[in-house]
Amino acid sequence: MRLLPRLGDETHKDPSRTTSYGSTINVASSKNVHQNNNYRDGDGDEETDTPFSFLAAQGSSQQKPFLERMDSNSTHHSQLSTLLESVKFAHETEITTSNRGAAGSLVSVTQQQQHIPLVGGATVLSEVINITKNLLGAGVLSLSGGMALFTDQSLTAVTTGTLWIMLQAAMFGYFAIVIAKVCHMTDSRTIRECWERTLGRDYAVAIVVVIGLNPCQGTLAYSAILSQTFQSLCASLGLHLSYLKSLFFVTLVALVPLCLMKNIHALAPFSVLGTASVVLTAVGMVWRCVDGTYRAPDGLYYQDLSDEMRPHFGTRQEMGSYKIMPFLCMIFEAYVMHYNSPRFYMELRDRSIGRFAKCIGGSFGLSAFIYLTIALAGFLTFGSNSDNYILNNYSPR
Repeated sequence: MRLLPRLGDETHKDPSRTTSYGSTINVASSKNVHQNNNYRDGDGDEETDTPFSFLAAQGSSQQKPFLERMDSNSTHHSQLSTLLESVKFAHETEITTSNRGAAGSLVSVTQQQQHIPLVGGATVLSEVINITKNLLGAGVLSLSGGMALFTDQSLTAVTTGTLWIMLQAAMFGYFAIVIAKVCHMTDSRTIRECWERTLGRDYAVAIVVVIGLNPCQGTLAYSAILSQTFQSLCASLGLHLSYLKSLFFVTLVALVPLCLMKNIHALAPFSVLGTASVVLTAVGMVWRCVDGTYRAPDGLYYQDLSDEMRPHFGTRQEMGSYKIMPFLCMIFEAYVMHYNSPRFYMELRDRSIGRFAKCIGGSFGLSAFIYLTIALAGFLTFGSNSDNYILNNYSPR
């Protein structure tokens, strides 16, 4: 295969590629570069030789160095330099064009290897479990208290709570799919990459800071809530820990190692355990709601509660006032997982937007059902006296 055909010889043209000045270039493997090339020396006689053969026979008086032969004909030397630059440009253009992204942006081979895993390992079921656990947290136990802020009427709580929980589930689930779709179109796997490849590098650092503050705030809230829960569990086992010791234990032993993990898929077994614990809590709350053990005045556990924790119902409803805003913000925060949408999408096996939409639909639907169950079970048991951490309303027995 010819890298450089004889200059001015039109019989050696290869129709596969033509330069702007009429000469033809064909790029192939280097092992064929030294085969079948005819060149002219300074006297005009043909030589069956390659441009670099003088390196193998420097002591031969019959062969002239390549640069000396070119000096004898300045026109040939200029054209040869132009040909070499054209080969280099055409080869680089071919590599760049072959790696054009789905959105039309140019992505180099190195970027693809560094940022986009070839195959994800998570199944749809494991993704549903992981995303559900990402959504579910200790904040779900505050929804009953949020309802109590704007009403003490059962029917109002049921209708309003159902409307907002289901509506925001659909909205935030759609937003998660949109983020994954943009990442798919731009070959991005993080929020920052997605921002830079759609809107440029301006303010990309600010986006990272804002998104980083949200999980930091969540981690702080989980530390406070889980340490209180852990302290209560230890007390039921006869172990009396101070709140500070419980806080340090939960943060350093449980939350810090989780925050340092790079692969969310590895949390699937623990996500199953965490999700199962939340479901069991919901089942227990529903059972206590219907068995009458907290009903006044003859309920089994009614007398164990202080006055501010006992069930109370009335006719107050203030859905149109600002008092409903804390409840809406609780639901808003309960569905925030979008900073992890790119990672969940990239870890999905045989990933596609359709398969990821199934994961989002299953996880957000399951989460909405659990949210609604816990919120209504707690409120229908204790009414307007539902605590911001609903487990505090239940008897320690």
